[in-house]
Amino acid sequence: MAEKTVQRQCGFTLIEVLIALVIAAIALAAMSRSFGVTTHNQALLEEKVVATWVAQNALTQQQIQTGSNQFSREEKMLGRNWLLTQKIEATQLAQFKKLTIEVKPDTASTGDDASVSTRLVTVVGVP
Repeated sequence: MAEKTVQRQCGFTLIEVLIALVIAAIALAAMSRSFGVTTHNQALLEEKVVATWVAQNALTQQQIQTGSNQFSREEKMLGRNWLLTQKIEATQLAQFKKLTIEVKPDTASTGDDASVSTRLVTVVGVP
């Protein structure tokens, strides 16, 4: 009598491989989305930091020289154009004035209406 030998096969079944591929695809899609959000947030943070520098420069210029109470001008910093709006208002104390500086990306070339990236509000002494 001939003996039948049963060979056990090792490895994964097709369904196991497909389930593993689905799990890997979902994980990769989540990582891709995470990288996209991180990149977007980094760009927004960079915009806010540079806009704050522009506002601080304008504040320093205003402290050095006296000028009009309200104006808008374009500034260039780090290869980008910024629209700077400055407004000086009276306070309850005559020797102080409220200075508000708003900075947003200059989007005149694209036609978009950008929101304010930073707003700097301070009190300055009247010379």
